[in-house]
Amino acid sequence: MQKHSVTHDFIRPFRIIFSANPHCDNKKLDELKSFVLPGGTKLSSWFHFARTSTRRAERKITKLASEEAINNNVIMYINRLSDLFFVLARHCNDDGKKDILWKPGLTR
Repeated sequence: MQKHSVTHDFIRPFRIIFSANPHCDNKKLDELKSFVLPGGTKLSSWFHFARTSTRRAERKITKLASEEAINNNVIMYINRLSDLFFVLARHCNDDGKKDILWKPGLTR
């Protein structure tokens, strides 16, 4: 069985991005009390689209991992990438102030 791998060096950029870039800091964002719906600014919408595509890839990678051996760093990498797109989308919506929040029974 072939083992697909990603070296640990692929994770390092995310550590650098999250630690050095103020736009990746969740502390500046409004606290979430509801789900965030995709949308807002045009750039935010694109980040939400990228996140959706990344999450789809994560599901496929997780399925592959159940069928054959892969390096777990791949799953961690794609998950962190998804998180990055979500945080960037929120920052593009005025640091979360203009996020479109799900309101049960009202927002669809």
